[in-house]
Amino acid sequence: MSLSREKTVSASLIALIVILAIAGLLLLKANITKKSYLKSELLRSEQLLSEKLAVEKELDKSKADFAELLGKMKETEKLLAEVQGKLNERERKISSLAGVNNSLLKCKKESEELKKNKADIEKELADLKVSFEKSANKNKEFMSAIASLEAEKTNLKASLEKAVTYNTDNFLINASKWLKKDKLTTKACRTKKLNITFDIPNKLTDKISFRLISPSGKTVSSDESSIILTSKEFGDTKEIELAYTPEEKLEKGIYKIEILYNGNIIGNSRIKFR
Repeated sequence: MSLSREKTVSASLIALIVILAIAGLLLLKANITKKSYLKSELLRSEQLLSEKLAVEKELDKSKADFAELLGKMKETEKLLAEVQGKLNERERKISSLAGVNNSLLKCKKESEELKKNKADIEKELADLKVSFEKSANKNKEFMSAIASLEAEKTNLKASLEKAVTYNTDNFLINASKWLKKDKLTTKACRTKKLNITFDIPNKLTDKISFRLISPSGKTVSSDESSIILTSKEFGDTKEIELAYTPEEKLEKGIYKIEILYNGNIIGNSRIKFR
């Protein structure tokens, strides 16, 4: 009896252990399945969160694009209103201009006439420029001529001053056939003395010289002893007398007489002998 009870207890324990083992296995399987499900759900949740963030980002972008599009639409509507206003204004102007078409045609004709007048004036201006250039060239020539005349005037003035300063006047030439008596002659062979008298300004010094040139070209200067020079003062003038006593007979023909001051000729005269 006791043995039968022990067997029954043992069988019950074994059955209980088997049941517990089966229950443990079932619980373990259920736990593994639950973990796998939780992991899958976690991945799904993360994927949904990522998709949600992407959708929210796209939504924000769409909102921004919509706001921008709305702003552009308002600007377009405003621009359209402005264009419509300008179009209306242009139509009003066209309507008003239609009434002044004749005036425009008249203005166009006047404009063409003005263009023609402008072309004529431009041509006239070009001709005037050419004339001006010619006048300018002539003016340069005149200025050059004036400068040349001024230089010539200066030279003439200097020459005039020189001529006034070195002026010789009142020439008197006598040929005598006697040395002591002034008996005049015109024959070369009878001439013994030749007197030449002339006036010069008193401010000139006594540096007066004399040169006698014969018809054959022979020259006699005042440095020779055959010529005697004397002078007398009369107010602003000085009378110079040259006495030439030839040492030989004079030649027939014209003798040239040159009066010099400081080497410059200030007077000329001639005498002819037969």
